[in-house]
Amino acid sequence: MNNPGRLRSGWEIYRWPLLVNMMALAGIFAALIGNGWWDGFSWLTLGLLSVGVSLTIGTRRLNVMARKHIGPE
Repeated sequence: MNNPGRLRSGWEIYRWPLLVNMMALAGIFAALIGNGWWDGFSWLTLGLLSVGVSLTIGTRRLNVMARKHIGPE
């Protein structure tokens, strides 16, 4: 999967950014158009995005530190 010499398709490159943007759009749209369960849906989608991005950034940072053999600061 991490073969630097292999060309990746557009779908392989853009699938995660597309999913993140579609979830953000759905959450913002739900927050703007309704009340009740729409509010819950918007909180759920935008909250999941926040958690997912935070976990991704944290995991990548730990991987970089592990490759450099540096402990957490």
